[in-house]
Amino acid sequence: MQDTISRDLSLRLSTAALAKLAHLSTRHLSRDFFTVNRLSIHQYQTDLRMDRARSLLAGLRLYLERIAEQCGFGSVQALRACWNKEQAQSPTAMRHSIASKRVTRAR
Repeated sequence: MQDTISRDLSLRLSTAALAKLAHLSTRHLSRDFFTVNRLSIHQYQTDLRMDRARSLLAGLRLYLERIAEQCGFGSVQALRACWNKEQAQSPTAMRHSIASKRVTRAR
């Protein structure tokens, strides 16, 4: 199931859709997934999306709209809401911080 979720984060796979793919009830899938991973399916998806967002912010010069889209967030606002729960810096501040570190290392 983790492979299905992580294969394309831009797909917004619901627990019901994943359960249908696995030929299980949503309750059974959710319970089994939590037993194995110690995370809900939603939290697992969010963690993967946030990891991908951090990676994209650190690397390519994509607009936040594009990063949110590629990571499976419904909007920039949804990305920022998740981001603000986990990160001390805003996405833009993090990007500037990374860029200044690169400039400092290049000197």
